[in-house]
Amino acid sequence: MTYGIYAKDIIVAIWHKDNMPGNKLKENEVKREFGARVRAVRLRLKKSQEDLALDIGMDLTSINEIENGHRNPKLNTVFKIASALGIPSSKLLPF
Repeated sequence: MTYGIYAKDIIVAIWHKDNMPGNKLKENEVKREFGARVRAVRLRLKKSQEDLALDIGMDLTSINEIENGHRNPKLNTVFKIASALGIPSSKLLPF
């Protein structure tokens, strides 16, 4: 399957290229899955949320909100998190 990203005003909408209106992923699903992937990799590396927050210059609450799917991180934050976890950002994105 091929997916695309449309970014406008820091809001990212994700859609399926073959049938855009019918297959739009819900923002909450994307945030939840992204957060779950961040948490899984962080735990595998035996890093605390505090360690990750310090590595990327964010506060602990923000990392917690991202991992729980309550915060929609900016694209540069996605790259910072991936870099701090030592993986490509594509491994964290659910599309």
